[in-house]
Amino acid sequence: MEKKLNKYIAICVSILILSLSLTFVVLPKKDFSENENRVLAGFPVFTFENLVSGKYIEDLEDYFNDQFPMRDLFMTIKAKTDILLGKDLINGVYLADNDYLIEEYKTPVKTNALIQVLNNFEKNNPNVNLQLMLVPTSISINANLLPNHVDSSLQLETLNKIYSATNYNDILVYDALLENNKDTQLFYRLDHHWTTYGAYVAYVEYCKANNLEALSLDDFNIEEVTTEFKGTIFSKLNISDLKEDSIHIFNPKNAQNLTVDYINGDKVITKSSLYEMSYLDTKDKYSLFLNNNNPIIKI
Repeated sequence: MEKKLNKYIAICVSILILSLSLTFVVLPKKDFSENENRVLAGFPVFTFENLVSGKYIEDLEDYFNDQFPMRDLFMTIKAKTDILLGKDLINGVYLADNDYLIEEYKTPVKTNALIQVLNNFEKNNPNVNLQLMLVPTSISINANLLPNHVDSSLQLETLNKIYSATNYNDILVYDALLENNKDTQLFYRLDHHWTTYGAYVAYVEYCKANNLEALSLDDFNIEEVTTEFKGTIFSKLNISDLKEDSIHIFNPKNAQNLTVDYINGDKVITKSSLYEMSYLDTKDKYSLFLNNNNPIIKI
């Protein structure tokens, strides 16, 4: 009886592997994942140099991972399985309290190179008032929501190292973000960006550092434009039963006419708002701020 059962299991597994293999070959390959909001790996170009260095094998692995049939479904299954197994770090994301998903932080390997770039820029622009604002992410500001074993101090060590090794006029925002985060949500739960309220806190600190009078919250028309935002961190787990985020936009009540030029080479798109509301109809709702990524924006 046991031999017969093992035989059936082996046949089922073989059929599953064969089906997935055939599906992988037959299905058209995607260039972009709307769910993950990123370009997917294409089939790598073979060169002897890439083979020897190991890069070809790495790129080939990325290709198979990105183009795997029903990728989003299997990501969900894996995440839910890991949760059932009691894991709190899944695909580089911590399952934190209050339905927060917080990205793992690893000390960058190129911190010293970044410091050198900043110092060279400062050296080549001696007559410019150069200011540096390093913004911590949710792992620092929402450290109290993380599992107890997580060391959330690594990011601050990196920030302090860069501040101390450069000669800019520093604008520090950590303390202000930490204090205001007690009463207001300054980072999205399902995305790595700060909310508009988080950006406002940093704006106030910028104004203080430059002897400018900041607008108060009462000086803005604040509008909640969606309650259905699932950001990039959500896409790493793809668990649909998580509570979605809201996005708010700020428009100054006494704003004058506004012109925003998005410049990409010879192509210029001119708008009259900082917000491109058409993105609210897409998965990538956060791109409503300044019309996604552009090489040059002139306001």
